[in-house]
Amino acid sequence: MVFKKTFSIVVPLLWVIFWAFPCLADWETVQVLDFGVIKNTPGSTGTVKLSPDGTITGSGGYQSIENYHVGILRYNNTTGSSIRVRRRAAPSTVTLPCVSNCSSNSCTMTLRTFTFTPSNTGWITVNTNASQDFLVGATATVTANCTGVYEGVAALTVGTNPGSANDTYNFGVKMIVGDIPTTTVTPQDDLDFGDILSTTASTVTIGTNGNRTCSPTSVCVGNQSQRRSFLVENSSSTPSTITVDCPTNNVQMGGSNNFYINSFVCSLSSNTVSSGSPATVNVGATLHVPQGQASGQYSATYTVTVNN
Repeated sequence: MVFKKTFSIVVPLLWVIFWAFPCLADWETVQVLDFGVIKNTPGSTGTVKLSPDGTITGSGGYQSIENYHVGILRYNNTTGSSIRVRRRAAPSTVTLPCVSNCSSNSCTMTLRTFTFTPSNTGWITVNTNASQDFLVGATATVTANCTGVYEGVAALTVGTNPGSANDTYNFGVKMIVGDIPTTTVTPQDDLDFGDILSTTASTVTIGTNGNRTCSPTSVCVGNQSQRRSFLVENSSSTPSTITVDCPTNNVQMGGSNNFYINSFVCSLSSNTVSSGSPATVNVGATLHVPQGQASGQYSATYTVTVNN
């Protein structure tokens, strides 16, 4: 029979943010308003305007911007008839606090002059089972010598007819200022225990070097086993220090308490990841097979966490 191990990974990425706000029924944030990564001249204040059509303009100490996208707010008509919807008052200013990699705890960024498409604030008819998108842009003031990751919430006044005349819908806004280390993970090979011919309770161990050890020796056949590996890369010019947490719990296989994987081991080729020099993480573990386990192909998932 063939025992295979699949893999899942939890990675904290600076530009990946999941927003969970109290919101109005039928309104949703399809895409947060994200200024991406802004590079500014040290010691100089800059201004960056992101238009609803995705156009970027800047002045002052603004140098460049990447990985940005406009906000997309959507109204979904889930009623049995057409309904009218409109965007009312936009936020005047929004202050974004620094949440990580802050050059100073007192640093904040300011968003103002929010713009939308459609630009008018009149009623728009949305047919039943249809939706209406509102694209959102704004102007950001980038404070001098304030690098870091900034996140916040903007409040938009909306209305539906029939229904409430005015309601408030909150949506997320964010930006990264400066050359912040950004770590990505690329899976390579799966952890595979290979073909096992088991008539008694046995264990199979895959080392981080890829070697397979079986007890009893006779249970292992073929040479299809392999360790798990993945690459950790940093797209920033600033080196990133990382650590890896391996699973410490038993991972059940096939629904049996006696059929499981444990003793995970993770090897990291380097604790410092620089641009163009990825680190390699290899994963090994031990599979426990009970006597009388039914033949078949088995798989399970586990989590390895990369911290930076």
